[in-house]
Amino acid sequence: EDYKHNMDLVLNIESIFFYFSRFSQMHDILIGKGVGGISLRILELEINRYYRRMEDMKELEQEMSKYLKSRNERKRHKAEKRLEKERKKTNVFVSVQNQVILACMQTLLNLSEDRIIERKMIKKGLVSNLVRLLERSNGNVLEITFMFLIKLSLVSENKDRMIELEAIRRI
Repeated sequence: EDYKHNMDLVLNIESIFFYFSRFSQMHDILIGKGVGGISLRILELEINRYYRRMEDMKELEQEMSKYLKSRNERKRHKAEKRLEKERKKTNVFVSVQNQVILACMQTLLNLSEDRIIERKMIKKGLVSNLVRLLERSNGNVLEITFMFLIKLSLVSENKDRMIELEAIRRI
């Protein structure tokens, strides 16, 4: 439950999972402890959080736009400061979140060497989450997302799902 509240904790734990997942001898232990499922839940949570945050920023910008157009210097300055502060907070949030997503994706990619585990990940919505990540701007997140999608596209059902979700349009 703490993973929903503390991104730094999640980043540290997920990084440990990633380092262990680099060794195929550790896969059975990690899978037995449910690390794949945890990583998938964290990935989905962070993707949803990102979209909520972007919606909140759009709403704030719309709300502040009337003050930014104001002739009242004080109101305009206050709106500019608030927007700048929120943009900085959002940038820090996205930066840490990108690290969390990278750690999750690397762990999942390593664990997906086992085809049975890969199928379980797909059943839990991995393909749709990967397609949603295509809209991100971080190069490292995009690179691992592409690697994962290419790996999964070798199975025709996954390829069909990517087409259905309009993955190409999102690139």
